[in-house]
Amino acid sequence: MNKMKKALALTLAIGTLFAGVACGGDKSDTLVIEAFDGGYGVQWLYDLVNAYKDKNPDKKVEIKNTTAYDDAFATALTSGSAKTDLYFVRGGFQKYMQSNTVVAGKTYESLLANITDVFQSTVEGEDRTIEEKFIDRSLSVCYVTNEDGERTYFAMPWIAGMGGIVYNKHVWQSNWDMPNTTNELLEVCETIKTSGYTPMVYSEEDAYWYFVCETWVAQYEGKSGIDSFWNAYDDNGERYTPELLLTQGLLEAYEVIAELLKNSNGFMDERSKTASFTATQTYFLESSNKIAMMSNGDWIQREMSANYTEDEVDIEFMKTPVISSIVETLQYRNADGSYMSDETLSLVIDAIDAGAMSYDGVTSGDFERLAEARKIYTGLAGHAAYIPAYSAKVDLAKDFLKYMATDEAIRIFTKATKGYTQPFDFDYKTDSVTAPYMKKFMLNNYEMQQDGLFVARFANTNKLFSV
Repeated sequence: MNKMKKALALTLAIGTLFAGVACGGDKSDTLVIEAFDGGYGVQWLYDLVNAYKDKNPDKKVEIKNTTAYDDAFATALTSGSAKTDLYFVRGGFQKYMQSNTVVAGKTYESLLANITDVFQSTVEGEDRTIEEKFIDRSLSVCYVTNEDGERTYFAMPWIAGMGGIVYNKHVWQSNWDMPNTTNELLEVCETIKTSGYTPMVYSEEDAYWYFVCETWVAQYEGKSGIDSFWNAYDDNGERYTPELLLTQGLLEAYEVIAELLKNSNGFMDERSKTASFTATQTYFLESSNKIAMMSNGDWIQREMSANYTEDEVDIEFMKTPVISSIVETLQYRNADGSYMSDETLSLVIDAIDAGAMSYDGVTSGDFERLAEARKIYTGLAGHAAYIPAYSAKVDLAKDFLKYMATDEAIRIFTKATKGYTQPFDFDYKTDSVTAPYMKKFMLNNYEMQQDGLFVARFANTNKLFSV
């Protein structure tokens, strides 16, 4: 009886905590939207809202300005009193997809509204659903699945982003070989240094090494292997064990990073340990500083366009070099039992880049393994929109998300961002509105994603980061 009384008291206390919160939000008829104002900016949201209101003059929408990070959004969401009805964030929402929570006396199976009906709805003016219009690889963090594999959606991606090694084409010399492998990356860093240039720069404040590091882990472990890791399975197939952090691909990737950052190698600009991210990025973009590379995200285009003309800066993502130790995972052995040499590995990668389907002396299994590794890139799957389950304007927020899937909205987004794309099946290169923005860096970014094999930073069930 005492336990039951305590449980009842706790329930009443929770109800009192949220008492007076009218299902957690503003009861007016205005949809309130909030977005993280980071590297991609928020002008796209203002333009979309204006267009949406033009089409729906009877609907009211307000944008709440913010520069808050994801933890601030999470605090507002879990408070049960968030006044925002629709959030555009860059991650951290997955843990709230399945979290029984009591708000104003009502129990919610998820703090995020179920938006499966949005994905199942038909795109305006088309004969396919929103789910069918999305590039499926981008949805991995936006749903949970039941035992039958059926999806329940709680979030919707709003940008197709990626990260990796950016190189300055104004600095890069014709006699520097573009690296196919991580050993070649280290070699070209040495060549760049002896040429009187600086191989790389980063900022300890926001280093963004995780882009290449996670790509190298995925290359070594394979696509299925990295998915298992994000779902908290170790190499033995056991879940939630300390051995998870002994995943071999992690060690291999960290060893490459260690060689790049080692002080004695002198590959990093000395400002890397003291300057802010903005300062180091600007320093990299100034070609006179003779810095060849930087690990970064594709938002660098927007940030540099505010200070440089198109002719002043010429940068591109290089294909992330394949981790050299991948040879340890292949069947290939030399006559003496040794692994494939790095020189041979590079030749196979050249063949893959040229469109070859096989390579003499390499089994089909090994070739497919290397072809997969060459295509892997790390994408920004966490950049998604969600609706608090207790919002009084869930239906209006859903309607806005449906509008975002239309070709009209896609064109507005790309125009406002000057070339960034969303993960929809849409031909940005030939469309009359979006095509003018698909040039130089933005074209490079778009094509690498189209040709690549997407690895989300977090898998859909994301048990590793949901507890």
